[in-house]
Amino acid sequence: MYAGDFTAITSPACNGGRQIALKGPFVNNRIDPALFSKAAMKVVSKLPQATNSCGTVIYGNPIGENGHMAIGKIDFQQSAKHTLFGRYLMEHLVDPAPYDVTHNILSLGGATTARVDAMSQAFTVGSTYLISSTVVNSLRLTANRIAAGKFEALDAPKAGLGFADLGVKAFSYEPYLVQIASVAGGFAVNTSAGPARVAVFGINDDVSVIRGNHEMVFGANTQAWWVNSYSNQYFGRFTFNGSNTGLGLADFLTGHASQFLNGGSAGQNKRQAYLAVYANDTWKFTPRLTLNYGLRWQPYFPMVHLDGSASHFDENALKNGIKSTRFDNSPPGVFFDADPGFPNGTAPTPNGPISRRVSAWLGM
Repeated sequence: MYAGDFTAITSPACNGGRQIALKGPFVNNRIDPALFSKAAMKVVSKLPQATNSCGTVIYGNPIGENGHMAIGKIDFQQSAKHTLFGRYLMEHLVDPAPYDVTHNILSLGGATTARVDAMSQAFTVGSTYLISSTVVNSLRLTANRIAAGKFEALDAPKAGLGFADLGVKAFSYEPYLVQIASVAGGFAVNTSAGPARVAVFGINDDVSVIRGNHEMVFGANTQAWWVNSYSNQYFGRFTFNGSNTGLGLADFLTGHASQFLNGGSAGQNKRQAYLAVYANDTWKFTPRLTLNYGLRWQPYFPMVHLDGSASHFDENALKNGIKSTRFDNSPPGVFFDADPGFPNGTAPTPNGPISRRVSAWLGM
């Protein structure tokens, strides 16, 4: 194929018994190498040697997970009525990118070829207080944090697959790696990656009361969590599907992409709260019959997008031609955060004090 001869790769032996004919102006499944894209030729010069005339390459992606875990607990007897405890759990996982091990550019493709670096931490403080011989109060405070993500290989800048390396005059937020999403009958170099930060805080308090043959519990639980995540899924992504020449690899070598996607980081900045108040009773009605019943109040708090990116569709507004006041070019019926009547109301501004404090704590 480097010499322009595509007769082998288009033969039935390489296509499950189906003969492929390249579209005109190409004749006899041959292409003048002078028509090849210089950028494509730089990419194929980095490919491993094929094992047969169909261009088959057999390779594997190594897995080298390395995990560490630490856990500790402290118990303190403050008095005969009061005990305290603290518990901490940490887990760290690192999985190097296969490309960092093999330096085969085919190992840059797919979700399982990203570098994984993740740490989760959980901290709990508890208090158990004996108010009387029949009344006990249990209080729990929790804080959990996850700092994780999938990232490009550390050696990706050395792969020579950036726009500047290939001579492509285009901009990408990922300057060291072009995304070749699909080459029908060929290969794909496509890694979607980015960091994620999650924080969860919770308070739970229960009061247990024993009265005769009744064991009653009154309690409340509240939580709040934040999620910040980012992805580079659409940074300079080319797709070659054979729509120009009839063969994906021929489209690639001649530089005819069927689709090109480019954009900024896809981010999610969300928060949500949870609250529940409850009471239940375990009543030993007879030695052989026990009744369990209770009440629970749990209001719903909608998720809020701190970056103001939430959207809402209203069918009645569509029928009446009502449009968003935030974006003039949006279609009728589609509304966004800060629009009048938006279900969540007006969200905090992306750079407001709450957002800044959360982002600082999460290390963003």
